[in-house]
Amino acid sequence: MSLHIPEKYKEPYRILSIDPGSNSLGIAVLTIDPVSELIINIQAFTVHVDYLYKTDYCESDEDNPRINRMLKIQYEISKILDFYRPKLVVCESPFFNRLRPGAFAPLVEVMHTLRLAVLNYGCLVPFYTIEPSIIKKAVGASHIGDKNAVNKAVKEIDEIAVATPFSLDLLDEHAIDAIAIGYSYQNWQRQHAI
Repeated sequence: MSLHIPEKYKEPYRILSIDPGSNSLGIAVLTIDPVSELIINIQAFTVHVDYLYKTDYCESDEDNPRINRMLKIQYEISKILDFYRPKLVVCESPFFNRLRPGAFAPLVEVMHTLRLAVLNYGCLVPFYTIEPSIIKKAVGASHIGDKNAVNKAVKEIDEIAVATPFSLDLLDEHAIDAIAIGYSYQNWQRQHAI
């Protein structure tokens, strides 16, 4: 006897995964087959915040570059949410690097900005965060050392290679990290499915 799945639940859905940064945001959109739970398509790119035009967002009255940067990020993520219409958003959680302590506060601001963009898009859209060590483990990268470990590991995952309609070599580290974030979430979902 097979389980009957209503047609509306057989439609593929999308996960938006984000590698946060105040200068560059890695973006990956993973399309998931709801029956097999496999990733069937991946689109990925990097948003370079400095290259966003002032006409594309509402600039603050304050002459504060950090606030204006966050407004740029919020506006761009809002456009991405409207275009791809994801079921959920997953993001790497901020981490404190004792060698670069000044980088933590901007990351927290970016996370807050991303949460606001998702909340404005739809209050019922889940926003999840995943710790960097869990992402590395999910893709099979080492925890310490090689900065290219995630890049190398992602390129060796068959499910990702099959779902990506272009060469992963065309992507920078931010887009690859975003793919790793989405993959780690989906991998966790498959392992914990009821």
